[in-house]
Amino acid sequence: ESMSEHDQQQSPDTLIQVQPPDDPADQCETALVDALHQLSILRSTRKSELESLQSLISSRSRALHETIALELAVSRFTSRIHSLHSTIQSLDAQESIKRRSIHQLDTQIAYANQQATHFNSNLASNTSHTQQYATTGKCVATLWHTSALRALSALKSSRILFTSTLDTALRSWHVPS
Repeated sequence: ESMSEHDQQQSPDTLIQVQPPDDPADQCETALVDALHQLSILRSTRKSELESLQSLISSRSRALHETIALELAVSRFTSRIHSLHSTIQSLDAQESIKRRSIHQLDTQIAYANQQATHFNSNLASNTSHTQQYATTGKCVATLWHTSALRALSALKSSRILFTSTLDTALRSWHVPS
């Protein structure tokens, strides 16, 4: 636009087109627009990173709460196991005492049976009083034996019930790995 008519009349071979230098204000505006665009991209990236970080923190927080809850459950479960173990030891001690008592009863029963057999062998020649004594001995021996069997049966029943309860408790407290 700024060329003179003389320049326009020159032949194409001799015509030199000169680009006007960029306006510094335009260059500054372009650089500013580019910088704002880059800043917007950076801001969007940082916002996305911040959201990801907040999501990660939230996830870690939930995992931490779940871990604490799991540790409390394990602690309660361990305490329950210790309690059950103590109960088992107590039952074992009671069973040992009952076994000793049953052994003593068996010894007494054996002695009573021996006495009853002795009296039975002499029933023909013994007096009526002796016959009554032998019968009484047999009755006592039978009662002792029946009592011992009942005590042993009750002990076995309570042991089976406790073992079943323990197995149920262990299955219900199982922690998935």
